[in-house]
Amino acid sequence: MELLSPAGSMKSIKTAIFSGADSVYFEIAGKSNMRDDMFNLSMSEAKDAIRICRRNSVKAYITLNTPILESGFGQATKEASAVIGLEPDAIIVSDLGLMRWVHDKHPHARMHASIQAGTCNSRSARVLKSLGASRVVLERILSIDEARHIRNAGVEIEMFAFGPMCYSFDSLCFLGQYFNGKTCGNMCMKRWASEGGRLRYLFMKYQSGLGLIPSFAESGIDALKIEGRTRSSAYVRRVVSTFRKAIDEYEANGSLGSHPEWHEELRKAALYFEVNDGFLGGTYERVYVPSSFSTKSKLAYVKDLITQLCDKKSIRDTWRKLMIAVDVDA
Repeated sequence: MELLSPAGSMKSIKTAIFSGADSVYFEIAGKSNMRDDMFNLSMSEAKDAIRICRRNSVKAYITLNTPILESGFGQATKEASAVIGLEPDAIIVSDLGLMRWVHDKHPHARMHASIQAGTCNSRSARVLKSLGASRVVLERILSIDEARHIRNAGVEIEMFAFGPMCYSFDSLCFLGQYFNGKTCGNMCMKRWASEGGRLRYLFMKYQSGLGLIPSFAESGIDALKIEGRTRSSAYVRRVVSTFRKAIDEYEANGSLGSHPEWHEELRKAALYFEVNDGFLGGTYERVYVPSSFSTKSKLAYVKDLITQLCDKKSIRDTWRKLMIAVDVDA
């Protein structure tokens, strides 16, 4: 089972390799990507990164996973060709049109379908396979058991094993679009001022699959992905080395022992926000709002759901304003 580490700098790439990652994923500044350029590598750095990874038998993946407008598609194909020219082990793509273009123009390039492609079922996975994807990164709302069935689509399956849970349909967020024109700009991980002036985070609790590694393996999941390209090399070391120990122990013994120190390391990486197995192991259950609900009822229902998943204090003031605006009891 592959352990995939994030990297937002050359230091993080070297740290990931040293900490036991089987692969790393990163972006190139100025290309079609999700993160700010300060967390991306230059073309020359990317070339060096791929060389260092190959020397250490670690795979290197480059992301090209932002939505592409009609006016920008030509530029996106040029960027894709330039990135493919670096010969990474795979490119991570979300736009279906770009996937088809790469499949037609660069048939030997290996592609992974990004989580932004929104894959939640085996039929979608088969469509992505027909467009050239050899691997799909599944939505974080899926459980491991649901992912096991998608494995039948004939593509490799990758799941996020650690990171904050998205309160949008994964990374397709209006906050990012509004503030920096990207579908995910990590805006929820910035501190926001409430009406009283107190600064709070908006993002949900951290999801961790550390204790579920046996389930990942038994379900045939090919790769476990760590979120955090905008985080420090210290974060990369802490999370990757912890998951490396757990995977190695499972592969050696067929089971995992009790290691509270490992979970404490992940709590530190999560900045001491609550960490649980989220949707992966069934801590949270998806419940759909009936279409017959009125707007006010839907908002009241969503309030109950979000306060279950999020730190109540972080959304209380903002939620009260929204409820007052639509005349729902806050």
